[in-house]
Amino acid sequence: MNRHDQLIGYCNTEERIEQCCKQNTSFKPENFNPKHDDYIENLIAVKRGEALFSREKSQYQCRGDIIDHNMCTQYARQAKEGIKDKSGKRQFGIRVPLRLIPRPSMNGTHLFDGIAGWHREEASRQAGLSYFPAILDQDFLDLETKYEKDRYLRRLNKHADNGLPNSESDLLNGIAAALLPSSGILQDEVTEITTINRKIQDQNLPDSDLRKLRKKRKELITKVVERLVDDVVEDSAGRWTKAYAEKKIKNVIDNWDHSENIAIYVYSKDEMDRIIEREKKRAKNPKKMILKAQNGNANGVRQLKGDLWSAIINYDETYGKLPEEVTVVLALKDAGRVKKLHEERLKHDKTLKRHIEHAYKDKIKVNTLFLGQSKSPGQFEQTAKLYNVTHVKTKLDQINKKIVDNSLSS
Repeated sequence: MNRHDQLIGYCNTEERIEQCCKQNTSFKPENFNPKHDDYIENLIAVKRGEALFSREKSQYQCRGDIIDHNMCTQYARQAKEGIKDKSGKRQFGIRVPLRLIPRPSMNGTHLFDGIAGWHREEASRQAGLSYFPAILDQDFLDLETKYEKDRYLRRLNKHADNGLPNSESDLLNGIAAALLPSSGILQDEVTEITTINRKIQDQNLPDSDLRKLRKKRKELITKVVERLVDDVVEDSAGRWTKAYAEKKIKNVIDNWDHSENIAIYVYSKDEMDRIIEREKKRAKNPKKMILKAQNGNANGVRQLKGDLWSAIINYDETYGKLPEEVTVVLALKDAGRVKKLHEERLKHDKTLKRHIEHAYKDKIKVNTLFLGQSKSPGQFEQTAKLYNVTHVKTKLDQINKKIVDNSLSS
């Protein structure tokens, strides 16, 4: 008996199926029976704790996903209180199966890796379910390249009943991931574009050679766009037109930097707006502080200073006094390597505190918080989580120590 059949046999005992259907009333025992007309292929009854859904440990997450906790709470409430189906009958528990694949070994607590259903898994935990329905996926592991696997997951994400649909950041990061060596596609084209970009930087290059290189680069970019555009439109669930997708792919290529795309997560405006609303709700005394989000270039501290000056003046004119605190939630673009990301974070923090606290004679406290962006091994930061200056200094010290150690050993 192969591994797939072993797991189905283990999960789909009569007792487990009965418990799963009792807690998740959209499903019935017939859905688990291959001989029945209502059979759902590869449907299994999974006990809580048997499937691993971990963003830090997962090899199968195609996006630096943000868990929408409000959505999880909503799903959990629906699971506990029930929600009416089309016939008017109230259904409880999880209504759409999660998607799982077997873990390499059956020796351990976790038998499965979760590849889709992150919000439903969290909701099932909040709702206190001990069993949930899932599909044991047979297709995912047969895909050869990382690009194909990432696309498979994005296609799962595009459905409205599958939690959060692919955001603009998911799609842009997906395009960027296609340019990485690990993607398994377009490697010759990307290597040649990178080589041409380096040659073009030569200030002594003759005009005739420069024109040839730019022409060749344009041809290569066109080839990359043609390879990716239909996939991107499909992954967007039709929200992006072909022309818009082509434009976005070209923008990613123009801004492409290998070390950044492999190591640093970039937030969309919608994500930043959601995070800042979350922090406003968490603030103990929101009327005594200014909460400012900055999602800009690594070298954009001047613009941020100007925005804060305006915010402080507006606060003073509105309330007749200065705010007690200015909190800045910071995410940076175009930082390049993780080392530079940490350096620019500290630069922003130092500059803001020097200008604001000095100008107002310590009457205003400046609190700089940094959204998790680093995805580099050993430097991993959780997406949407806020980190303080101490964390950044510690991580930068680790990098600098490693550089020194490598220099001494070479």
